Amino acid sequence: MIKIDLDQKKIHFFTPYQARKEKGTPPPLTFDLVSAYICPICNKIIRAYYIGMMPKHSIDNYVEKTGLNELPEMQLVVGNAGGGQYLKNTSHFDKYSRSSSCKWEEIPLRGVKTCLEALFEKIDTKKKGYTLPEKLVELVSKNEFEGIKLVPDVCGKDLPMLIYNKNMLADIGLDKEDALVD
Repeated sequence: MIKIDLDQKKIHFFTPYQARKEKGTPPPLTFDLVSAYICPICNKIIRAYYIGMMPKHSIDNYVEKTGLNELPEMQLVVGNAGGGQYLKNTSHFDKYSRSSSCKWEEIPLRGVKTCLEALFEKIDTKKKGYTLPEKLVELVSKNEFEGIKLVPDVCGKDLPMLIYNKNMLADIGLDKEDALVD
């Protein structure tokens, strides 16, 4: 199990034995968080950057297994960055299978305007260089736009990222070419 302590700005890696608090188990591996993003919809880790190193192959020891098939709860990519490591939850959004995955997809960039530009280019691949209405940027920044959610860095050190629900955007007509006209 992997848990983020928001108050202490730490990430904890528990083996299944540590999570059950069995006697004689060593303490969890704990690292200082640099930055982390947690989905406001499903409360799963989307990305986390921390100071410290652990062998990439050992990360599977800390991911909970669920169901009869003992499938991992999360599929994680681990990498090295700037003297530390990062985790990316690649199963947070999975449009093809995992019924337990979140229905909200991330925009893997930082900053409201940058993420919105990338989102609209993804929705309408024929057009580049959208001029974003300031009202849209304002609504998204306040988490008041249905279908798009702001995901702040829990450490407050990095710009926020966005997640979106494509079905909700289609329901309000944002997939239409003229939907972004001021």
